Amino acid sequence: MPQAQDRTRDKAARLNFQCADLIRDDLPGDGYDVILAIDSIYFMGDYNKTLAKLNTKLRPGGRRTEGSGLCRTEGSGLDSQLFWK
Repeated sequence: MPQAQDRTRDKAARLNFQCADLIRDDLPGDGYDVILAIDSIYFMGDYNKTLAKLNTKLRPGGRRTEGSGLCRTEGSGLDSQLFWK
């Protein structure tokens, strides 16, 4: 998060980055414009319950985006993949 905060310093009045344990904690507040989850949602015990929980925190018209990536490493034979919903 420090890197993201540094890159968006000129927008700090409009951006608020949060890091939370979605299994144990609730996100503070509500009315989020965007919830972005990268390589994390599939670690939650109940995928559908977690997504429903996130949806309740979005403002009307807000967006939830999940991403999962797989990078190719030398000699691994894996192709790069990126999944977004």
